[in-house]
Amino acid sequence: MRWVWLLLVPLIAGCGSGGSEKVATIPTRTPTLVPTATVLDSAIADHLVTSKDSGRSYTLAVGERLLLSLDPELEWTITVSDPAVIDRQPDAAVPAGAQGVYIAKSQGRSTLQGSGTPACRKATPPCDKPTVAFQIKISVP
Repeated sequence: MRWVWLLLVPLIAGCGSGGSEKVATIPTRTPTLVPTATVLDSAIADHLVTSKDSGRSYTLAVGERLLLSLDPELEWTITVSDPAVIDRQPDAAVPAGAQGVYIAKSQGRSTLQGSGTPACRKATPPCDKPTVAFQIKISVP
């Protein structure tokens, strides 16, 4: 009960003082956070590729980059069919949850494939959630 009075005393003391003090209003709702990997930063890449893009084809110019940001609830293994055409940029800053930045290196065609495994598959007992497949085709003319 004593702590309630400690909180109320400053409020009561300020009431009716007639002063020109302004009271700041602090919003009470929590802002919605957007994962950084779903927002494309042109300093990181030219294209954002997400799980929803599986099955699509992309045409990139040499030097163009794509940020691969797949379902963060899964553990991903990514393979590139022809790393001479497009490959992971090892020194790129990657947002949390993303699988990497890939850069078009030379003319040709390549396929980027992924296999996403639910983390619960490693639990004891393991869950029965399926592995998720991802694939996009890349053309660099």
